[in-house]
Amino acid sequence: MDCHRCGGHGDVECRHCRGQGFMNHDTPCPHCHGEGTHICHTCLGNGAIE
Repeated sequence: MDCHRCGGHGDVECRHCRGQGFMNHDTPCPHCHGEGTHICHTCLGNGAIE
């Protein structure tokens, strides 16, 4: 299942204030640790709960 935070890309845009403006850069997604996928803890990736 694709990570809901990064949409399966593995990285998210980070925005920092630098003096008078902002600086954007990509950083590994903190939710999926840059993998782009997330395993459901309820069904463990099976898609069904027994």
